[in-house]
Amino acid sequence: MVAVLAAAPAAAEEFDPAQVDAGRAIYQTTGANCEMCHEWTGTGRNPNGRYSEVMAGGPSLVASTMDRAAMIEIVSCGKMVGWGVMPQYRNDAWTPALRCGGKVAADRAPGEAPEAGLLGLAAAQVEAVVTYVRAVYQGQRMTLANCQKYFGDKSKACDLYR
Repeated sequence: MVAVLAAAPAAAEEFDPAQVDAGRAIYQTTGANCEMCHEWTGTGRNPNGRYSEVMAGGPSLVASTMDRAAMIEIVSCGKMVGWGVMPQYRNDAWTPALRCGGKVAADRAPGEAPEAGLLGLAAAQVEAVVTYVRAVYQGQRMTLANCQKYFGDKSKACDLYR
């Protein structure tokens, strides 16, 4: 199957390299566990975006057309998708301080409450992860430079991109 890449929605944005690096560090963190569902390449373990018990995992970040605000909300608040879940990473999500889809916890329908991620993130950390996703994955192919930043200059994992 060949992935179809949309035009890079983030192409007109300029990204702070320090924030991209901070986002990469969080993405790689075991507690955040982003790689488990979205792969280190951002292509996802379920690139067609459909969830099923046969193919668990997240959709492709490469093919995502979400804008920055939508990404911040989904990382902060989480989302239930069929039987699958994008964990909630902000501890204050679903409260009057951080409404999710305009709702607080008491407004949620049964089955609408995502599980909390293993790692609670501050607003600035969520923003850094979203910056990383938009700068490195969204609408783009993996590059040797980004692979080496992820694994280190000498990693065999990057041989495919040489």
